[in-house]
Amino acid sequence: MTKLFKAPTSNFWSTTLNGAINSAVDEITLNSVVGLQAPGYLIIDRQDGNNNDTSEKREVVYFTGINGNSLTGVDRGADGSTARSHSDGSLVEAVPTVGMWNDQRDWAVVEHNVDGTHKSAAVTTLKATDAEIDTGTEDAKIVTPKAIADSSIQTGWTPARETWTFSSVDNPTGVITVPSDARTKYSVGMRIKLTNGGNTIYGIITAVAETALTFLHEINPGTNQALHLLANSAITNPYYSTQKVPFGFPLSPNK
Repeated sequence: MTKLFKAPTSNFWSTTLNGAINSAVDEITLNSVVGLQAPGYLIIDRQDGNNNDTSEKREVVYFTGINGNSLTGVDRGADGSTARSHSDGSLVEAVPTVGMWNDQRDWAVVEHNVDGTHKSAAVTTLKATDAEIDTGTEDAKIVTPKAIADSSIQTGWTPARETWTFSSVDNPTGVITVPSDARTKYSVGMRIKLTNGGNTIYGIITAVAETALTFLHEINPGTNQALHLLANSAITNPYYSTQKVPFGFPLSPNK
């Protein structure tokens, strides 16, 4: 059951029954539902047409939906009230009820104390866009900040978070097309890593144009050519690094 409720779009919302109902009816038709939002609680027959209290007729109902002018998913006799018969034209009002207050309190105390502070052990992780914060100890720490959400802090690689595509090769040099002004993000000397043709390709950027990166492949010492030459096929998992030797990058001068 929903614990938080949207109020009607206007204060003092009320309407009347469109047709008499008995105590067993679970779909109630109203004369207007303009401004009413589901799910919610309503009170029927709180007062009569002369504004006289009618405690012997009152009933609280809970509903989950609105179809046309009808309430659906109706729970009769909600909040410990009694399901009753009501006449055509009976007053129906959106008034805060015991159930509404208690449901909202139940929602809040799942992870909050009654003064609004978080319970000390209630929240173990908080997630934001591409980030996760570990709150399991007194000193919360960022586990996967956005810039490195797809790799660990220790690797030195930063996900490019954009699409790289094949442009050309002149073994052992390759050219990659990038979607935006590469000069605001990349510079000569940076290391790159990508997956292409089933291979992990490492390289060093040697030139940066507006939408292109030129790089020197990892070399096969036996041929002085690219160990895995960039192929005219999909490029996935693109990374770049400002470090000289990010994790996995070849160290041999011959490469």
